[in-house]
Amino acid sequence: MGITLDQAEIARVLEGSWSIGASNIASWVDGSRREPHLRFTVAGSEPLVLLEEQTFVASDGKERTITVTNRFAHGRFTSKSRMLGPMSRWTLGGSDAESTVIVIRMTHERGGQDGLLVLVREDAQRTELRANIATNFERFELGPEDFASLTWLPMPE
Repeated sequence: MGITLDQAEIARVLEGSWSIGASNIASWVDGSRREPHLRFTVAGSEPLVLLEEQTFVASDGKERTITVTNRFAHGRFTSKSRMLGPMSRWTLGGSDAESTVIVIRMTHERGGQDGLLVLVREDAQRTELRANIATNFERFELGPEDFASLTWLPMPE
Protein backbone atom coordinates (compact mmCIF):
# COMPACT_ATOMS: atom_id res chain seq x y z
CA MET A 1 0.00 0.00 0.00
CA GLY A 2 0.95 3.63 0.06
CA ILE A 3 1.16 6.36 -2.51
CA THR A 4 3.12 5.42 -5.62
CA LEU A 5 5.16 8.49 -6.56
CA ASP A 6 8.59 9.05 -8.01
CA GLN A 7 11.30 10.52 -5.78
CA ALA A 8 10.92 14.06 -7.16
CA GLU A 9 7.17 14.03 -6.49
CA ILE A 10 7.69 12.64 -2.98
CA ALA A 11 10.17 15.44 -2.27
CA ARG A 12 7.66 18.01 -3.57
CA VAL A 13 4.85 16.60 -1.43
CA LEU A 14 6.85 16.33 1.79
CA GLU A 15 9.12 19.37 1.69
CA GLY A 16 7.96 22.08 4.08
CA SER A 17 6.42 22.48 7.53
CA TRP A 18 3.74 20.24 9.00
CA SER A 19 1.69 19.85 12.17
CA ILE A 20 0.48 16.53 13.52
CA GLY A 21 -3.31 16.49 13.33
CA ALA A 22 -3.79 12.97 14.66
CA SER A 23 -1.76 9.93 15.62
CA ASN A 24 -1.89 6.62 17.44
CA ILE A 25 1.78 6.77 18.47
CA ALA A 26 2.00 7.16 22.24
CA SER A 27 4.69 9.85 22.40
CA TRP A 28 2.59 12.17 20.22
CA VAL A 29 -0.72 11.64 22.04
CA ASP A 30 0.15 11.03 25.71
CA GLY A 31 1.20 14.63 26.46
CA SER A 32 4.95 13.95 26.59
CA ARG A 33 5.40 15.85 23.28
CA ARG A 34 3.07 18.82 22.83
CA GLU A 35 2.71 21.37 20.02
CA PRO A 36 4.54 19.18 17.47
CA HIS A 37 5.91 20.64 14.25
CA LEU A 38 7.82 18.71 11.60
CA ARG A 39 9.88 20.26 8.83
CA PHE A 40 11.20 18.26 5.87
CA THR A 41 14.03 19.55 3.67
CA VAL A 42 15.68 17.76 0.75
CA ALA A 43 19.30 16.87 1.47
CA GLY A 44 19.88 14.64 -1.59
CA SER A 45 18.01 13.51 -4.67
CA GLU A 46 19.54 10.19 -5.85
CA PRO A 47 18.59 8.48 -3.68
CA LEU A 48 16.13 10.88 -2.05
CA VAL A 49 17.30 11.95 1.41
CA LEU A 50 15.10 14.15 3.59
CA LEU A 51 16.21 15.85 6.76
CA GLU A 52 13.37 16.02 9.25
CA GLU A 53 13.33 18.43 12.14
CA GLN A 54 10.86 17.53 14.89
CA THR A 55 10.17 20.42 17.27
CA PHE A 56 7.90 20.00 20.28
CA VAL A 57 7.39 21.05 23.88
CA ALA A 58 8.51 18.23 26.19
CA SER A 59 6.71 17.25 29.40
CA ASP A 60 9.16 19.44 31.37
CA GLY A 61 7.89 22.49 29.44
CA LYS A 62 11.08 22.97 27.43
CA GLU A 63 11.18 23.07 23.65
CA ARG A 64 13.13 20.24 22.07
CA THR A 65 14.31 19.63 18.52
CA ILE A 66 15.28 16.25 17.10
CA THR A 67 16.88 15.89 13.67
CA VAL A 68 16.15 12.73 11.69
CA THR A 69 17.72 11.56 8.42
CA ASN A 70 15.25 9.76 6.12
CA ARG A 71 16.56 7.77 3.15
CA PHE A 72 14.18 6.58 0.43
CA ALA A 73 14.65 3.15 -1.13
CA HIS A 74 12.31 0.41 -2.36
CA GLY A 75 9.19 2.53 -1.87
CA ARG A 76 9.78 3.49 1.76
CA PHE A 77 11.91 5.68 3.98
CA THR A 78 14.35 4.45 6.59
CA SER A 79 14.84 6.92 9.46
CA LYS A 80 17.86 7.28 11.69
CA SER A 81 18.47 9.62 14.60
CA ARG A 82 20.77 9.52 17.58
CA MET A 83 17.89 10.68 19.80
CA LEU A 84 15.00 8.43 18.70
CA GLY A 85 16.21 4.94 19.45
CA PRO A 86 15.32 2.06 17.09
CA MET A 87 15.44 2.63 13.36
CA SER A 88 12.02 3.15 11.83
CA ARG A 89 10.62 2.70 8.36
CA TRP A 90 7.72 4.63 6.93
CA THR A 91 5.61 5.08 3.83
CA LEU A 92 3.13 7.64 2.59
CA GLY A 93 -0.25 6.04 3.13
CA GLY A 94 -2.48 8.51 1.35
CA SER A 95 -3.24 12.19 0.89
CA ASP A 96 -5.86 14.70 -0.09
CA ALA A 97 -5.89 16.04 -3.66
CA GLU A 98 -3.76 19.08 -2.78
CA SER A 99 -1.25 17.09 -0.66
CA THR A 100 -1.99 19.34 2.32
CA VAL A 101 -3.05 16.40 4.50
CA ILE A 102 -1.04 13.18 4.36
CA VAL A 103 -0.96 9.92 6.29
CA ILE A 104 2.34 8.30 7.22
CA ARG A 105 2.52 4.63 8.26
CA MET A 106 5.46 3.85 10.54
CA THR A 107 6.99 0.48 11.41
CA HIS A 108 9.95 -0.41 13.60
CA GLU A 109 12.28 -3.36 13.14
CA ARG A 110 13.17 -3.75 16.83
CA GLY A 111 11.23 -2.03 19.56
CA GLY A 112 9.46 1.24 19.04
CA GLN A 113 5.79 1.63 18.31
CA ASP A 114 4.29 1.09 14.87
CA GLY A 115 1.58 3.55 14.02
CA LEU A 116 0.07 6.36 12.01
CA LEU A 117 0.65 10.09 11.71
CA VAL A 118 -1.84 12.43 10.06
CA LEU A 119 0.17 15.46 8.98
CA VAL A 120 -1.32 18.81 8.00
CA ARG A 121 0.72 21.32 6.03
CA GLU A 122 1.15 24.38 8.26
CA ASP A 123 -0.13 26.85 5.66
CA ALA A 124 -3.23 24.74 4.83
CA GLN A 125 -6.85 25.20 5.83
CA ARG A 126 -7.35 23.21 9.04
CA THR A 127 -11.10 23.12 9.37
CA GLU A 128 -12.86 19.82 9.98
CA LEU A 129 -9.79 17.59 9.66
CA ARG A 130 -11.45 14.65 11.42
CA ALA A 131 -14.57 14.86 9.22
CA ASN A 132 -12.39 15.14 6.09
CA ILE A 133 -10.46 11.98 7.02
CA ALA A 134 -13.64 10.11 8.02
CA THR A 135 -15.43 11.01 4.79
CA ASN A 136 -12.43 10.24 2.57
CA PHE A 137 -10.87 7.35 4.52
CA GLU A 138 -10.23 5.31 1.36
CA ARG A 139 -8.21 8.14 -0.21
CA PHE A 140 -6.06 8.18 2.95
CA GLU A 141 -5.84 4.36 2.87
CA LEU A 142 -7.30 4.03 6.37
CA GLY A 143 -9.54 1.21 7.49
CA PRO A 144 -12.12 1.50 10.27
CA GLU A 145 -9.63 0.17 12.85
CA ASP A 146 -7.01 2.70 11.75
CA PHE A 147 -9.47 5.58 12.03
CA ALA A 148 -10.76 4.41 15.42
CA SER A 149 -7.19 4.17 16.77
CA LEU A 150 -6.38 7.85 16.07
CA THR A 151 -6.23 10.51 18.74
CA TRP A 152 -6.95 13.99 17.36
CA LEU A 153 -4.54 16.69 18.49
CA PRO A 154 -5.39 20.36 18.92
CA MET A 155 -4.38 22.26 15.81
CA PRO A 156 -2.28 25.42 16.18
CA GLU A 157 -4.03 28.73 15.65
